Amino acid sequence: MPTPRRKRTNTPSNIALAMDDEPHLTARFERCREQIECTDPALWIRLSGVVELIKKKTGVSINMEPGVLISMLQSERLRYANLHDLIQAQLLEKYPREWHSKRKGIDNIVFGTDGESLVFGALNLGTDGVFSYGPCCVYIHMNMIANVVSFLERNSFVYFSQNGAAVSVHVPPGTRAVRSTVAHLAVVKHIRDMQQLTDVSLKCLARVLLTSQGDKFSDEFIEAQIAKSVKSSMFKSVVVSPRFRYGAAANGPVARSARLDYELLSAYFPNLQINLGDNS
Repeated sequence: MPTPRRKRTNTPSNIALAMDDEPHLTARFERCREQIECTDPALWIRLSGVVELIKKKTGVSINMEPGVLISMLQSERLRYANLHDLIQAQLLEKYPREWHSKRKGIDNIVFGTDGESLVFGALNLGTDGVFSYGPCCVYIHMNMIANVVSFLERNSFVYFSQNGAAVSVHVPPGTRAVRSTVAHLAVVKHIRDMQQLTDVSLKCLARVLLTSQGDKFSDEFIEAQIAKSVKSSMFKSVVVSPRFRYGAAANGPVARSARLDYELLSAYFPNLQINLGDNS
């Protein structure tokens, strides 16, 4: 019997897939709730408060390099370019073709027909973001993307595997979310960490949900996918990582480049020194 086709709608494919996955996420969340309520009802009451806090403070951030940020701030007409845009514009000529092919495959398989046009970021409650993608963490106004942002439990590259000629992409059920359900995804992903928390402040939760040491392979975060062009008019706030300042103070060619970027940012943001740090 043929598989029924999805009716064509104006809903972005990443949102449609996340909505299709909602029953599986709900089932994961309910299993988690039932297990904890049976063993420690008081703990679940506390975790319910965590869910509400995440719902209230949900933020999405994009990390970028200083030059990209300043260019966008100087012209409201510029939009943030994803990897596919940069390669199509021949701005990344040395980027390996096999890497781009892999990225295209993942984006199209995991997120559907709109995969190559998505802008990627992270669920962020108030940190300096995924530092490995750039020291400038830009928070986006949630009300401007609430209907076009989806979430995946981890970096989408994690779901790709290759063994010789055998290639597969597998996203388990219950690992996607939309704006209204991302708090449930955050809890089921980090339930063990949250059970051990003695401090459930926003700042503490933010550090549980997103950790980045400057290495894309070890970064841990809930990935956000935005099906909309991102422009500077959508920026809510900018946090420049303190780690960028420390790198600029070191020696060597990389540090010299960092110092130039830091000086550029300092000229654009006179109070940069004061604003360095968390966005909580």
